[in-house]
This record gives sequence, C-alpha cells and structure tokens, in this order.
Amino acid sequence: MSFVDQDVKQYLSQFITIDIDTSVRKGMENFIHAVGTINNNVDDKGKGLMDTILINVENQAIISGIKTYTRKHYYFDFMWAIPRDMVLIIDEKPGVIDTFESVFKSLYGHLICAEVNVQKKPFKLIFEHGSTVFSIDLTTNMPQILHKYTILSKKKHELDVEECWKDLTETKFLILGTRLTVKQFLLAKYLMEYVKLVKIYHLDLKKR
Repeated sequence: MSFVDQDVKQYLSQFITIDIDTSVRKGMENFIHAVGTINNNVDDKGKGLMDTILINVENQAIISGIKTYTRKHYYFDFMWAIPRDMVLIIDEKPGVIDTFESVFKSLYGHLICAEVNVQKKPFKLIFEHGSTVFSIDLTTNMPQILHKYTILSKKKHELDVEECWKDLTETKFLILGTRLTVKQFLLAKYLMEYVKLVKIYHLDLKKR
C-alpha cells in the first residue's frame, strides 16, 4: 500500500534511503499518533499550532513528538523522551499522514500572505522557508522562488489568508528537481523528522 505520493517520495529520496511507505505503515503498528501541545517553553508567536505526539504502544511511558512552530520559518523539530507532564493530547489519529493533515490545518493564518513589488512587478508571497520565499508572479500567474533578501526591505500589502491558502495546496514549485506544492514540501520536511523516530526503533529494517 502506498501512503505517500510519488512527488514527495522523489524529493525525499535525495535525503533518506529507507522506504517511506514501510516507515509509515510500521509507525501505524508501533505508535499511538496524536495532536496536541508539547510545552517546552519554545518562544513562538504561533499560538494554536498543533504539535505531534508519538507514544510507543508497548511502553506508553516513552513519549516522543514533533514540535510545530513558525519561529525562524523552520516549522518542525523532532523531540525524543518527552516527560508526560509536558504533553497535552487533544485528538488521536490513525497514523502520521492524518496527523500531518491536522498540523498543516493549524498553520492557517500563521503563514505569510502578502503582495509586494519586485523590480516593478507584483508578486504574491505565500510561504517562507529559511531564506527561500515561495511566490506567484501576478503578471504571468507563474510560481517563482525568491530569495528572502529580495523582498526584505520591500513594503508588503497584507492579503486575506484565503488568497494564499488555496495556492499552498495547488501551485507547484520546482524544488531540487521535483515539482511540489508547499503542502507537499511541508509533508516531506515533516516526514524527515518522523524518520528520526523510525530509525531509533529500526522499524525500516523490519519489512514484511
């Protein structure tokens, strides 16, 4: 069974060698997946973001997770051996893909959505990741990746969130040779953090 689409797999193959579908399936068998809050005093303006909580089925005292934040536009950070009193579970999910869907939805309203002029051309800014800005050239309606310093000192006109949310799931950008939407790109980054847990338990070595 395939859990992850081919474009995300192609992108991930540049960074990991394990089979991601096997990892997702093994994770469903070995962990309780949930969304909630991991309180580790991370200073982040993104209140309301969903964190990922991962509990070992055989030993439920062992809790790991993936912290979600917008600080520095890094978004996901794997956490190992979290004390139970630092975790608040809101909702359980059947697996990591469903968990990601809830995490992604919680980003609504926390991402950049603005119009800016670059060299007298209007661009819609929809997502930032590190020094990279995902944008749409409003003259040609074509996706374009800009360097953050290109827009750093530019005056930005804030847009309604709905103006950008659809673009996150439909507009494809060429990223390291693979065409991905922002949502697919975020899923790939999220799964890279999840794979850290898979490797700790060597789940990828237990294929059936």
